[in-house]
Amino acid sequence: MRSFLDAKAMAKTLRQELQHRKIDLGHSECLEVVAKQFGFRDWNTMAAAGPERDELTKTGSRLAKPLPAGWSATGKQAEAFDVGVTSLEDANQKGLFIRSRDKDMDARADAFCAVQQVISAENYRGGRVEFSSTLKCTNIAGSATIWMRVEDINGILVAFDNLERAIADSSLRGTQDWTRRKIVLFVPEKAEVINFGFYLNGKGEAWAKDFRFVQTDEIPSNAGILKPKEPQNLQLA
Repeated sequence: MRSFLDAKAMAKTLRQELQHRKIDLGHSECLEVVAKQFGFRDWNTMAAAGPERDELTKTGSRLAKPLPAGWSATGKQAEAFDVGVTSLEDANQKGLFIRSRDKDMDARADAFCAVQQVISAENYRGGRVEFSSTLKCTNIAGSATIWMRVEDINGILVAFDNLERAIADSSLRGTQDWTRRKIVLFVPEKAEVINFGFYLNGKGEAWAKDFRFVQTDEIPSNAGILKPKEPQNLQLA
């Protein structure tokens, strides 16, 4: 029996069947239809509430994540992390947090937890989008960072960056105070969905606040990644 976890596959099947009947419905529109079949108002609501509503995750453990509407938690060994909304130093400001429960984590696996949103790419095709947030972390054994990925109708990656390989302003490690991070990606015409959020890889605790998602004319952050701006050591010194 299919469940919330199969929603994307169901949307893909629905679109294929409709195309056979010469009915053209976009992937994001099919996601909305599937969400309504599960009794949700829309896809974002389902993505946020689904883990609590579904009986079991793929790992066999329930994910009960107190996240605001539009946000959902995913990852490898995600059940070994606590996530949610917390008040920050300024009592009037809130942020998202991810905190590992070390005793529940399998040290042999590359455990991570991501808090994300999934939206249609329709309004952004042919342009560039910027996703940014201010991050902070404590005792991170792996890394904490924002990320954004763009997929086509088949779920194939067409644009991605998580700053892990950036030369400057890369992912956070160890203990770092609040610092701004930004990702800019080009959204191709064939794009169907945009996934974005922040994640914690490994043990520790991370916070994110001041989220911003806008259209921009800036150069994509993954352009020329790991390439120096000028020629290096031409004299072989």
